[in-house]
Amino acid sequence: MYRKKIIVAQVLDWDVFRYGIVGAFNTLLGLGLIFFFYYVVGLNYILSNVFTYTMGLVITFFFHDKWVFAGSDRILKGKIFLFLTVFGVSFLTNLALLYGTVEFIGWHPNIGQLIGIMGYSCVNYLGNKVFTFGTGVA
Repeated sequence: MYRKKIIVAQVLDWDVFRYGIVGAFNTLLGLGLIFFFYYVVGLNYILSNVFTYTMGLVITFFFHDKWVFAGSDRILKGKIFLFLTVFGVSFLTNLALLYGTVEFIGWHPNIGQLIGIMGYSCVNYLGNKVFTFGTGVA
């Protein structure tokens, strides 16, 4: 029984699990805010996206640094720079997918937001795991 637990722990990367929990929370909160700014406030879908992702930066940095990728020995200033760089690349991926699905394919912005979130999440996880917090590849 103990041997099975070790094998499962080796196969299942706990960083992915913790990233998923933080990501699910941030995604639900973020989508709620995006839709609030888009439908209630009346902001353009791109502005709603930019505003909400900017707010989510603070939340995700804290949880990534203290819980998801805990144990990084990099100094805070360096982590913040790398985190913002990875965020920038991830967010540009998100915006490209959002804009492309809405403007070129003609899908509804809600669908574009979901597609953009998927691209953002993949790029963000790998970038933060490898570069920002330096814990290696999953």
